[in-house]
Amino acid sequence: MALPTKTNLETMDYSYGGVPFVSVATKAGIDLNTLDYAYGGVPFWAVIPSGGGGQTLTLTCDAGSYALTGTAVTLVYTAAAQNLTLACNAGSYSLTGTNADLTVKRNYVLACGAGSYALTGTNADLTVTRHYTLTCEAGSYSLTGTNADLAVKRNYVLTCGAGSYSLTGTNADLTVNMTQAYDAIIATITTASDASSVTKSMVNSTTWREGTSGTWLSTDCTLTAGKVYQFRTPLSGMSWSATAVLPNIKASVTVDWDTTATPITSVGTYFMVGYAYGCSSLTSLSVPDTSGLTSVGDYFMYYYANGCSSLTSLSVPDTSGLTSAGTYFMLGYAAGCSSLTSLSIPDTSGLTSVGDYFMAYYASGCTALTSLSVPDTSGLTSVGAYFMGAYAYNCTSLTSLMLPSATGWFGDHNIDWSVPSSRLGYLYGYTPDATSQTAWQALTASGKTLYINYIQDPDFVLVQEPPTPVGGIPKQFLYYARMRGN
Repeated sequence: MALPTKTNLETMDYSYGGVPFVSVATKAGIDLNTLDYAYGGVPFWAVIPSGGGGQTLTLTCDAGSYALTGTAVTLVYTAAAQNLTLACNAGSYSLTGTNADLTVKRNYVLACGAGSYALTGTNADLTVTRHYTLTCEAGSYSLTGTNADLAVKRNYVLTCGAGSYSLTGTNADLTVNMTQAYDAIIATITTASDASSVTKSMVNSTTWREGTSGTWLSTDCTLTAGKVYQFRTPLSGMSWSATAVLPNIKASVTVDWDTTATPITSVGTYFMVGYAYGCSSLTSLSVPDTSGLTSVGDYFMYYYANGCSSLTSLSVPDTSGLTSAGTYFMLGYAAGCSSLTSLSIPDTSGLTSVGDYFMAYYASGCTALTSLSVPDTSGLTSVGAYFMGAYAYNCTSLTSLMLPSATGWFGDHNIDWSVPSSRLGYLYGYTPDATSQTAWQALTASGKTLYINYIQDPDFVLVQEPPTPVGGIPKQFLYYARMRGN
């Protein structure tokens, strides 16, 4: 087949920019293999839709992946810029495809309860602001999470008895209001149904009345069985006297402040000296709540229950508010109380200095006593003469010394409490914990305080409550006796 001439081509086809080209769409019978015209010196042939002219295509599609199939066909795609605004719930997002960008910006305001929060995804920020006002009962509180603040404010009014108190936590204050003291004492005396009648003369400005109301009298008082009497003694009338304020009658006695009197925070010399001295028939005796006192004079509760041989128990004053004590502080407090089996001590942890005869003869002559506490002297920096002399003199049944957590004054000073030598091998010391046990065991060395008072073996200082005596013999020795066949 001969090639068409230029004329033939010009008359059968169109030109594009002065360059001839052939349109095959409507021309039949042309042998394309022999068509040999060039564009820019390069032979070409083109297949285009009829109608001629260049075409611009815009592809609109969802995000995805695209493939072009065919022979000798090329698709050139230049991605247009895409600006997407995506409104969506929190989550994870993925865009697939070529030359496609997805920018996601999310701004959240999250209102939520206390807890832990996590946000997953790419280029996503979560800002959580939480402000709480928490009203709660006493306890411990924990808040977990990020950038979360918890402010806890607690205001408590604590009403409690005498004792030791510990407060844990941050920004918490504890105010302890101690019992108010007054300048007069009232003893309520309840006589036993089988009590013998007793006539008591008033001393130290004391007045009396039968029952718990009525006129106070200063005359002699005759007490009979099965009745209630009250004795009132002003602090101003208290002085050194060999005569007890209380009657020596079989009775139980409750001692308290006269709340109609003038409030005080300190007491002077001779406070309740010999108050129940020689009252061998009393079966029960309390003490006023002295927790509100901040200072006391000499002879504080000297000989308070001395000679009360029928008492089987005896409470002690609360001295936790004191920082110093004068001379003869509680000397002979329970001396001669031969029916007592145990005796505690006041809180002396706040004392920094004490005068002569501090707690001397405190339990002297308590022949039935098996357990005796030792005062806390951890705060003492100075003491007077005869410090705790004869503290446990003639305590012939003693098996247990209840030791405080710190050795205190006794760690560097060797003090003789006059424990009978017969207690060697029977007397044990008991500490609150292992640390204090080690410290007190060191004082069983020759010449040290425990050694002087007949605890001369470290194995006799234990961390536990004392054993219950059986027949006056410690359980340990009953066990040893059985092992030996005795």
